[in-house]
Amino acid sequence: MCEMPKRSKIWNYFTKVDKSKGMCNKCKKRFESKGGNTSNLISHLRAQHPNIHLEFTNLKAFIENDKTDEDDNQQSHSQSETDSQSFTSTSENILSSTPDSANLIQTKITSKYKKLDKQTSERYTNAIAYWIATDMQPYCTVSKIGFKHLMSVLCPGYEVPSRKVFSDNKIPALYYEVKCRIRHELSSVQFLAMTFDCWTSNAQHPYIGITVHFIDYDWNLQTYCLTCTSLDVDHTAYNIRDIIECTLEDWGIHVANIYGATTDNGTNVIKAVELMRINHVSCFGHTLNNGVMSSMSLKPVEILISKVSKLRYKFHYSAKLRRLLKESQQTHSLPQTVMPASCVTRWWTTLPSLQFIRDQQQALFDVLYTLKSNSLKYLPNCKEQRLVCILCNLYEPLKSLGEHMSSEQVATASSIWPIYLKLQETILKINGDSRYTCDLSQEHAEHSEPLFPTQSTQCALSTGEITGYLNNGNANEMNSSDDEYSYYVNENDTSVDKMLNHLENHLKSAINTPFSKRYEITQTRQFLQKITFLDPRYRSNYIKFSEKDAIISLVKNEMDEIGHQVSVQEHHKNTTIGGLAEFLGNLSNTQETSTLQDLNQIELEKYLSLPSVGLNCNPLQWWRMFCPEFPTLSKLAKKYLYIQATSVPCERVFSCASNVISDHRSSLSPEHAEELIF
Repeated sequence: MCEMPKRSKIWNYFTKVDKSKGMCNKCKKRFESKGGNTSNLISHLRAQHPNIHLEFTNLKAFIENDKTDEDDNQQSHSQSETDSQSFTSTSENILSSTPDSANLIQTKITSKYKKLDKQTSERYTNAIAYWIATDMQPYCTVSKIGFKHLMSVLCPGYEVPSRKVFSDNKIPALYYEVKCRIRHELSSVQFLAMTFDCWTSNAQHPYIGITVHFIDYDWNLQTYCLTCTSLDVDHTAYNIRDIIECTLEDWGIHVANIYGATTDNGTNVIKAVELMRINHVSCFGHTLNNGVMSSMSLKPVEILISKVSKLRYKFHYSAKLRRLLKESQQTHSLPQTVMPASCVTRWWTTLPSLQFIRDQQQALFDVLYTLKSNSLKYLPNCKEQRLVCILCNLYEPLKSLGEHMSSEQVATASSIWPIYLKLQETILKINGDSRYTCDLSQEHAEHSEPLFPTQSTQCALSTGEITGYLNNGNANEMNSSDDEYSYYVNENDTSVDKMLNHLENHLKSAINTPFSKRYEITQTRQFLQKITFLDPRYRSNYIKFSEKDAIISLVKNEMDEIGHQVSVQEHHKNTTIGGLAEFLGNLSNTQETSTLQDLNQIELEKYLSLPSVGLNCNPLQWWRMFCPEFPTLSKLAKKYLYIQATSVPCERVFSCASNVISDHRSSLSPEHAEELIF
C-alpha cells in the first residue's frame, strides 16, 4: 500500500490503497480519489454510513473552530502528530454514534465554545426546570451522560447546572410562582367546593391531597390542586380538620366560603367535614364500589370469578392455548383478543373478564374440549354462563355511570339524586314473585341468617342448591359419545330460573344498600335535591310531590338571604345620605325588602314554568345564557353546581404522585415531592 500525506480528516475513516483510490474502513469498499479529491469518499459516508458522516461533520467543525482559537495555537508539533492528537481528542470529547463505539465519554467543549450570556443561560435553565416539573422527571436526569450530551449538541455554550440548583432553587421558585398566580385567581372567587383524601406512597409515607373547584366568570368549571402534603400524624378527624384549615388559611381561603366537600365514606373523614360545618357529599364512585364489591362477595359470584381468574391464568402462561384460541376465534368469526387481566380490589377490571367469557364461550370450549384439558373444569357451564350474563347486564351500566360521574369538566353533583332514583326504578329494582327469602342484612350479623345455612327449609341459596346445580354436569365428566354441545342443555330449567332470579335480587340489594345508607339521610337528601333543583335539566322532575314544596321553600329562603346581603352591601356603599332620603329611609327599606321577596318569588315561578331542557344540555352554559333573566337564582346555581359527585380529582392527584414518588425515587423528601406533585 502507498502511504500518502493525509490532509483531510476524511482519511480517519478511509485508507489509501494507491495514488487514486481509498478504501472504507467500515465496509472495505474502494472509491476513486484522483488528485486528492475526497468528494466520493464523503458521499459514500453520507449515503451508507450516516452515523460516521455525522461524526466526521462534527469533527470537521470542531477542528475549524480550533484553528481560530488563539489560545490553542501555542503548541508546535509535526503535521502527523497534530492529526493524531486531534483525532484522539475528538474521540474523547464527541460521543461516537457508530455501533462500534464502546466508551461513551461526556463532551467537554466549554473551552472550545464561547459561553452563553447570563440571561440566555438562565432561560435554558428555567426551561429544564419546567420540563422536570411537567413531565415528572427525576432530578438526577440533569447529571446523566446522555442528557449532558444532548444539551452539548443543542447548545454547545451552555453548561447544565447541578441537580441541587433545580431541587433547591428552580423548582421551589416555579412552585411559588404558580401558587401566587392561582392564589390571586382564588382571591376573587366567592363560592368554592373541595375534595380531599388520604394516600400512602410507595415509600409508605402518608399524604393528604386537597383540590378546590369553582365556576368562573364565564360559567366554566375550574379545578386546582391546593396541596398533596405529608400527613405524618394520626389520621383522626381533628388532625385532618387542622391540616385542611391550615392549608386553606395558607391559600387565603375562608372555611365559610367552602359550600361542599366530597370525600369517601371513612368515618374520620366524614367527622372532619362535620367539624368544619361544611356540607358533605359522599363520593358516588366510592359508594358504588362498596356496593358492587359487596355483591361480588356473594358465594356463587365469588366461586364464578375465581374460576374465571384460574382460566385466565391457564391461557396467560400457555403459548399453545393462546395459539389454539386464536385459531378457534378465526373459525367462529370472533374478535381475536386475549382474556384481560383483573384486580380483586377494582371491580371494573373484573367486568372485561366476564364479558370475554360471555362473548368467547364457544371458542374457549372448543380449545379445551379438543385438548381434553383438565382446565375445562374452570370454564363456566351453561348455568354459570347465565349468571355471567346477569352480572354483565348489571355491571355494564354501572361502570358507564361511574365514568360519567368522575368528570371534572361538567356539573355532576346535580345528577346524583336523579341517578339514584333511576337505579331504584330500573337496574336495581327487585324482581317479584320469588318463593325464596333470606336475610342479607349485616346490621346484626350475629343474629342474622347466613346466606348459605344448612337448613333445607331456607331459600335455594341457603341449601346450596345453586352451587351444586350450577356446577352439575361438568364437561370433564362427559362421555366422548355424547354430543359435544350437550354442555349447553337444560338452560330453561325452572328451578334454575328461580334460583338465578333470587340471586339477582341479592346482587341488586347488595349494590343498593350503600346508596340508601348514604343518600337517604335527611340532611344529605335535601342537599342533593336542592342541587338537582338548580340544574335546568332536572328542576323538580326528580323530586317527589310530597317533598317538592320543602325544597322550593329552601331555595326561596336562600334567594331571599342573597338578596338581603346584596341590599345591605349597596346600603353601606351609599354612606352620604341626607335630606328627604334620610328621613324616609326606614320606610323605603321596608318596602324594598318586601319587593325583593316578591321578585324572588316571581323569578322562581318563571324558572319552574320554562320548557324542559334536554338531558344532553350543558347546565352551566344554560345558566350563562339565562343569567340575566334569573339574577338571584343564578347566584345559587353558581354556589352549588360546581360541587363534585366523586373524589376522583384527588385520586388523579395521587396517580400523578405515584409517578413522582416511584420505586426509583422512594427517598424523595415530602417537601420536594409536594412541589413536584403540585
